[in-house]
Amino acid sequence: MAIHDPSHHIDYDRLYYQLDLEPGASAAEITRKYRQLAQMLHPDRWRHSSPAQQHWANEQFKNMKHAREVLEHYWSEHHEAPSSRPVFRREQVEALHDTLRQLQSQRERVQAEIGTLYTEKTRGLDGLLRMKTERDALLTELVSLRDEAARARANWAQLREQVMASAERGLDDAAPQWHGTMGERMFALLDDSRRGWMIRLGAILVAFLLIYAIAHKIVAVVLGPLHLAAHSHWIVSLLQWALVIGGVLLVYGNGWALYAMQRAARAGQQRLVSLPADQVWHRVSTALRGQQYHGASWSFESCEISPFDSALDLRAVMRFSPRAEGAAAGAYRDVVTFRCRARTTGASQTALQFGFDVTAPFWWRVSAARVVSGLCRRLADGLSR
Repeated sequence: MAIHDPSHHIDYDRLYYQLDLEPGASAAEITRKYRQLAQMLHPDRWRHSSPAQQHWANEQFKNMKHAREVLEHYWSEHHEAPSSRPVFRREQVEALHDTLRQLQSQRERVQAEIGTLYTEKTRGLDGLLRMKTERDALLTELVSLRDEAARARANWAQLREQVMASAERGLDDAAPQWHGTMGERMFALLDDSRRGWMIRLGAILVAFLLIYAIAHKIVAVVLGPLHLAAHSHWIVSLLQWALVIGGVLLVYGNGWALYAMQRAARAGQQRLVSLPADQVWHRVSTALRGQQYHGASWSFESCEISPFDSALDLRAVMRFSPRAEGAAAGAYRDVVTFRCRARTTGASQTALQFGFDVTAPFWWRVSAARVVSGLCRRLADGLSR
């Protein structure tokens, strides 16, 4: 670096730098550069309003003018570019030594910091190695967990296939089978919208005449040997009509019960429901819990649900109408067993099948038929919403 000492030497390099020129530029370049800078820094052309900026521009212009005059004077005398040959004094040499010592101490500090950083880097690499080891251990554990999950899925799939296979089986033991029988044909005729009323009316008349004839015969057999007086014939008529009314009620009640059970069996045939299997299970259980009769309610004897709620097999029982006032607990006359199977067949679509098994006196199943009809209505309403 050139050092200016006015008593011994002129720093021509610094003068070149003041004109924004490299040392050794020609006289023509000095004149041209001075004119360019004078266009910007001349006090008459400087338009900044700040006094500090105006003062700075004046100082720069004076230095630039002085540098041009010195350099042009040198060119006019020597016809070559000036060069700075600084002569270092003892004080300057000592100052340079001090600067070198400072730089040496800074270098030592930097080396110490580099050593510290290297130590931290080593610790970081050790931490990374530990993390890699832990990552490998976690990957091994994840692989084992994945294998266990695969085995669990295989077991669940096998269980699901078993439940769905059981759902595929028919409900042969769940409800009376009317298909292809005389009873089905008879009830189909009764449901005929055109001729059903004629068949029902004819059946009522035939049954009434048959019951009347049987009642007349019973009265004749029972009261004939008594030889009642003529004025006591009203007793015979009263007894005969009582038998007729009782027989009509018995036959009508039993017929209605059979008809209700046939409709329930037909309603329980397998069909598709536009609901997922879990919602079908929820609505079936809701219908069962809401169907009560004389204080009795449904109890779930068995319920198998496949994984992912894709199939179910349900068995529920209602026991009601105790035999006597002081009957033992669990002594019931009427028992209705409800069985339901469902399986998923598609997206939001379930195949549903259900049926009933009634244990009640054959001569009077009206109460059980009412339970079955009410549950069918609740199921139809719940599954259609």
